[in-house]
Amino acid sequence: YRDGALEDAFEAYKDAFDEADGYDVTKDEKEEDDAEVNFEGGGTDGQVKLRQECEDRTTISITIRPA
Repeated sequence: YRDGALEDAFEAYKDAFDEADGYDVTKDEKEEDDAEVNFEGGGTDGQVKLRQECEDRTTISITIRPA
């Protein structure tokens, strides 16, 4: 989990993949209480799934698959 709002976590992951050499965001989606950032690079692809558990806590699940 991450302390803080869903919006902050979503932007942080999107920005990190956008700025990382060799990684790209392939799709992103944000709703009121959950969000996803799909990515590829480094011989893998995957998804970061974010869910707002309460006002100041966001649960993070990361799935990484070989490309």
